Amino acid sequence: MWRKEGMFIERNLKSSRKINTLSPESQVRRILHRAARGAVALAVLGVGLRSAAAEHYHIDEGIAFHAYDAKGQGDSRQPLFRLMSPKDVHGFTSSESVRTMLVDLGMKPEDSGIYVLSRPREGAKRLFQFMRKTGVKDGNIQTILTVSEEGRQDLLSRPDEFEEIAKEPGVYVFPPEFSPSYEHLTPVYCLRNPFTDERLYTLSRVEIDAVLSKWSNREKRLAREVAPLINSGRSLAQIVPVGMEAKVGDIAWRFEHDRELGKELENAGAKAPKTKGAFIYVQVKITNQGQTPVEIKPPSLLAGNPALRLPADIAATTSFVKENGFVFTPGAKLEPGASVQLRFVYDLPLKTKDVLVEAWGSDPNTKEVILLDTGR
Repeated sequence: MWRKEGMFIERNLKSSRKINTLSPESQVRRILHRAARGAVALAVLGVGLRSAAAEHYHIDEGIAFHAYDAKGQGDSRQPLFRLMSPKDVHGFTSSESVRTMLVDLGMKPEDSGIYVLSRPREGAKRLFQFMRKTGVKDGNIQTILTVSEEGRQDLLSRPDEFEEIAKEPGVYVFPPEFSPSYEHLTPVYCLRNPFTDERLYTLSRVEIDAVLSKWSNREKRLAREVAPLINSGRSLAQIVPVGMEAKVGDIAWRFEHDRELGKELENAGAKAPKTKGAFIYVQVKITNQGQTPVEIKPPSLLAGNPALRLPADIAATTSFVKENGFVFTPGAKLEPGASVQLRFVYDLPLKTKDVLVEAWGSDPNTKEVILLDTGR
C-alpha cells in the first residue's frame, strides 16, 4: 500500500550540458573552494529540512547495483572505499585520491566489503559517483552512486548542489535488474535517511537489519500509541515512513515536510489565531489516481505522546498559508490524474511527540486507516 518515491524528483534533463572531466582530486579541491566561499543550503530530495526534534531513521531503497564481496585474482576488481564523518555521515568513492582527501577532512576509513570492476564486463554498467557540495567544509560529505544515465543527467542538471567525481576510465558494476551468477557477485542495497538524503550502501544483511531496526522499533511504538485514537469500527492498516508514498483507495499521499511556527501567527494582529502550545504546518502531496473528482479534506493529526487527535485549524491555515499552490480552499475538488501540495496548520501542544498524518481515501466507508509518519 506504500511504495518508494524515486530518488530524483525533478526531471530537468540537460543533455547538452558538458560533463566534467577534471581529475577527482581537482574536483574535490574545487568543491572545497566553493564551500569556503559559502555553500548553497542543503536541498533535501524527497522531504524538506526538519527541526532537531525529528527522530531520524533510514528506509530501504532496494538494490542499487550488484558488485563483488571478495577481491578475486586477476579480474580487475578494486575496492569501493567507505568512510564515516564525525557526524555519522557515510561517504563512498572508488578513487584513492578522493579517499585521501576525505580522510584529510576528518572522515574515517571503514571496510565496505564491496569490490567494483576497473574495466567493463558483459552486462556491467558504469558506476557514476557524485558528491553533494554542502557539508564539505566540515567533512560531512554525502555521496550518491548510480548506474542510471537518467539519474546522472538529473544530478548534472543541479550544478549548485552536486559535483560529479569523474574517474577515468571509470569503474563498473551490474545494474539492479541484471544479476548474473558470477561467483561472489552480490546485491548492494541503498539505505537512505529521508531527513538528510544521506545514503548508506551496504551488502551486509546484518548491517541492513541493524540500521532498519530504528524505523521498525519506532513503527511498533507508534502503532501501540495511536491505535486507541482510531475511530470505532476502523483499524490501523499501516504506518508509512517518511520518504515513502501511500495509497488509500484511489488517493496517493506523501508527507513532504513540516515547520514549527511557534508564536509567529499571533503576531499578525489582534484577531490572529492564539495558541497555548505551538502552531505547525504540515505539507502533504495528494494525487487522485481514480476516475472521478474527489473533494479535498484537511487530514487530522494523531499523536502518541500525549495521546490526542487534532483536526486542522482552518482559521490558522487561512491566516498563515498564502503561497500560491499551497492554499487549501474548502469544497475544492481534485480532478482525476491531478496532484496538489497543500499546507495545513495545527495547534500542537508543547512537547508532543510521535505525530502522524491520517490519510483519507476516495471511499468514505473504508475500514482501514493508513498513517504517514512525520518523524516528529
